[in-house]
Amino acid sequence: MKKSLLFCMSLFIALSLLATAAPTSAAAATTTIKIFAPQAPERDMATNAFSLLLEKKFDVKFEWTVTTYDGVSSKEKRNLALASGDYPEVFMLIPWVDQFSQVDLLKYGKQGVILPLNDLIDQYAPNIKAALAKYPDFKAMSIAPDGKIWGLPQLIQCYHCSYGNKMWINSKWLMKFSRARRWTMAPG
Repeated sequence: MKKSLLFCMSLFIALSLLATAAPTSAAAATTTIKIFAPQAPERDMATNAFSLLLEKKFDVKFEWTVTTYDGVSSKEKRNLALASGDYPEVFMLIPWVDQFSQVDLLKYGKQGVILPLNDLIDQYAPNIKAALAKYPDFKAMSIAPDGKIWGLPQLIQCYHCSYGNKMWINSKWLMKFSRARRWTMAPG
């Protein structure tokens, strides 16, 4: 559930940037946006409610190229897409599968495969601009050594990723036990 929410929020941020390129005239044709993204077997990116809502709201059509959550096959499919020269408008990658590294971003930026986002963020993305100002770690992860923003990482603190050892306790037992004893951190 948490991964789905994060994935949808990442999608919304990326698509918010792209929506500004969509025609605004009522008579204008619908813009097609190609997106490369991992997809779980039980999910269909083309027909999920969030994708359909964004298509309707921004008068765009998404053309999905999906891969699995397997990092090896995902990276291979991504590299084939890059080698073909027929690039999607959005690579929506996730860190635990196949996120671009800063080296990748710099390389593809110099080749003209990807465009810097700095001016687009300044002009069209006030919430991303505010997040970059509010969260120094997010800003540090976003800005490449050349001072440009070539891609946006996820803005999240993944506690379940960082703290794998968890303590589970039966809350009914704890409540019963707590009534019999007062809990304190004080010694003795």
